[in-house]
Amino acid sequence: MKIKRVILLLLFISSILSGSNSYYKDGVLVQLDSVSQNRDINDDIRYFQTENGIKIGTTDEILVKCKVDVDCKKLLNRFNIQSSKNLTTNILIVKVTNSSDVFSISRKLFETGLVEYAHPNFIKKRIMR
Repeated sequence: MKIKRVILLLLFISSILSGSNSYYKDGVLVQLDSVSQNRDINDDIRYFQTENGIKIGTTDEILVKCKVDVDCKKLLNRFNIQSSKNLTTNILIVKVTNSSDVFSISRKLFETGLVEYAHPNFIKKRIMR
């Protein structure tokens, strides 16, 4: 009985730790791997790699699209938000107080069921065509 409890506890802890760099895309949880970065790169940007090997960066911003008839400002008051700016009537760019919280807050916002999407404001490298 104690072994089952220990195993369940370990599974719970590993699921929490593995979800630290994840966000919802189209309702599916997407995991990102951290990428080590050089010191000469902007320290405000944290870099990650997708399953496909694409390198993306995050800052302290989250893009949020609230569902119709949802008071986004009221919803955001529940979270550790530094500021928010409306891009449209129901799409906001939200700045969190700690950039390391960008994934956890975006997941929690999506999990409320009150938003269509909430994900870090990703920075992608431009490619010349």
